[in-house]
Amino acid sequence: MGLDLENFDRKFERGRAERRLQEIETEGKIAGLQGKLSEENPYTDEPEQAVWERGWKAGKVSHSTSELDHK
Repeated sequence: MGLDLENFDRKFERGRAERRLQEIETEGKIAGLQGKLSEENPYTDEPEQAVWERGWKAGKVSHSTSELDHK
């Protein structure tokens, strides 16, 4: 009862290739989602202070919010 090493090697390599293909597909989906998010929100790379200032100028952030942050 000998092992069929050639068949085993083929199955092993095929399994590795299938897993790598799944990893590549997942990485592509993640990159696509990240790209879509940055298109929807052009401010994703904006520093936190700039986001707060933009909200404050638009009247969406009050001074009381900033006071709470400093307590």
